[in-house]
Amino acid sequence: MDLLVPIGYGQRELVVGDKKTGKTVLLLQLIANQASKGTICVYVSIGKRQSDVRNVENYLKKVGVMNNCVLLVASSADPATMVYLAPFSGFTIAEFFRDSGHDVIIVLDDLSTHAKFYREISLLSKRAPGRASYPGDIFHLHAALLERAGNIKGPGGGTVSITALPVAETLEGDLTGYIQTNLMAMTDGHIFFDIDEFRRGARPAINHALSVSRVGNQTKTPLEREIAQELREALLRYKRDQEIARFGVELPETTRAEIDLGEKIEQILNQDMETLTQRPLQLILVGLLLSGFWRDKNAGLLKVDVIKLVQKYNKGDLKGIVRQVVNVEKLDDLIGLIKINGQELMGVLYA
Repeated sequence: MDLLVPIGYGQRELVVGDKKTGKTVLLLQLIANQASKGTICVYVSIGKRQSDVRNVENYLKKVGVMNNCVLLVASSADPATMVYLAPFSGFTIAEFFRDSGHDVIIVLDDLSTHAKFYREISLLSKRAPGRASYPGDIFHLHAALLERAGNIKGPGGGTVSITALPVAETLEGDLTGYIQTNLMAMTDGHIFFDIDEFRRGARPAINHALSVSRVGNQTKTPLEREIAQELREALLRYKRDQEIARFGVELPETTRAEIDLGEKIEQILNQDMETLTQRPLQLILVGLLLSGFWRDKNAGLLKVDVIKLVQKYNKGDLKGIVRQVVNVEKLDDLIGLIKINGQELMGVLYA
């Protein structure tokens, strides 16, 4: 996500997808990563089951970031009015920390459920229903809520921010629902969790072709822009070649090479719930792949090497090359650096 759909401070990025496709898992990883760096994270649970909330709390305690996290819970067992008020209360808490000089991330999980509870309240109060029986001011309500995110000048003169990550649920990957399209219109981009990608085993199951970050691209370095362009083009070729391969025809060598590269890119992008891949390690992994380091290995063996590299990075065994990688500005220079340090990396990897 960092390389292909980056998020900047103060951005409003919608996370959208079917139920049980890994949206909350990714957001918890994001919270764990940012909270460990001092960012205040507010997680607003809107109409969730209490067991799901306990899982969130247990994960944040396990990774040791609860001191920088606030959990605001309005479960499905609470009155509809409490669920309706939850995101507004969450933003009030976020604004308190922002006004105290902290950067804040707020996760609203999820606003499609919030809209249903608001619809219930409106119908019971005999307000005139609009499209899909939602009240006529539902767009204004969510837009006014999300406008509270952004960057402002803090108490010391610097910039402080609230980054909003609203969640919306789809049905069988349908992005044309009323609430979903409303939220897409009022945010700075969206990350689409594709049920088909999830069924294929991709974790996180993000469809990069249908995801966009209108603001986050400004946060990229020139190197990251080059990498993102290279990976996107390779993944598009991979998807196209997969469609061709389904017909059972004999594939030319170049097409087989594109499929092999696509499979390896997916292995590098895959990340389980317990793994946090930091930016320097991401650059090292991409550099190793594009330099041909894993040319003679299949995707399964590559995954084993990636797990080893994550472990070595966390132990501090890659400090030497990390210091060099963070100063690289061009993709060709990164590939050259990886080739120069290839023997050292092999020694660390297979020690």
